[in-house]
Amino acid sequence: MYVYVCVSFVCFVQYKSAVVKSFLAGSFSGTCSTILFQPLDLIKTRLQLLQKTQHSSRTIVGIAYVILREQKVFALWTGLVPVCLHVSGSSHTDM
Repeated sequence: MYVYVCVSFVCFVQYKSAVVKSFLAGSFSGTCSTILFQPLDLIKTRLQLLQKTQHSSRTIVGIAYVILREQKVFALWTGLVPVCLHVSGSSHTDM
């Protein structure tokens, strides 16, 4: 929310159009929140998939450890580009 307000203020000073201001602020805010929370979303998805299959690590920390050990740190942001494209185009209408 703070990102939206800051970008909204900067856009208001530079662009007087409310539509442009809303679109830019919403897009930037949605992209920032997606980048921040993508690792948690990935771990949540892996936890949901583990409910159907048996695996040794069923905790958030255990799954994060497996991802970091097997696929390194950048694997936490797998699928970031499609989600950012989706959020940047749709989050401005939610605010």
